[in-house]
Amino acid sequence: MAENEAMTGDGAPVGSDATSGHGAVAGHGEKATAHGREAAVEIELLYWSGCPSHPRALADLRAAMEQEGLDPEAIAVREVDSEEQAERERFVGSPTIRIDGRDIRPPEPEEPYGLTCRVYHRRNGRISPTPDPEDVREALRAALEKRRTAPSAPRTPS
Repeated sequence: MAENEAMTGDGAPVGSDATSGHGAVAGHGEKATAHGREAAVEIELLYWSGCPSHPRALADLRAAMEQEGLDPEAIAVREVDSEEQAERERFVGSPTIRIDGRDIRPPEPEEPYGLTCRVYHRRNGRISPTPDPEDVREALRAALEKRRTAPSAPRTPS
């Protein structure tokens, strides 16, 4: 799959025959935004095909989005397929979930970028190849709250 190519809910590239037409999945080079409770949030899942955990992370992310009232299909799913792209994307491993451009579990500053499987620490202390679902929900709620409480642009008189 090409860089920035989005996928439908069943994993097929947008524009393929498998495109369902449901939800707001971004096309090539576009950002996906999830609307819920009057706030738009940009959500990305970056993955490397050499790591088998991204389908589980995508399913968990969609479930969390649905629980928070967001469109679970509005995710920009992007494959990172080269070391150069990993460096450009600041990609520390697969899967990486970003909400409004921020990693939901920011890596340590010395963590290298590259094509590797990512390791997460669950709230119960277990190590996992996917983020804790509660961390995902918390990041979604924080992004929604930030959008709701951000001052709106001043209106100019007509």
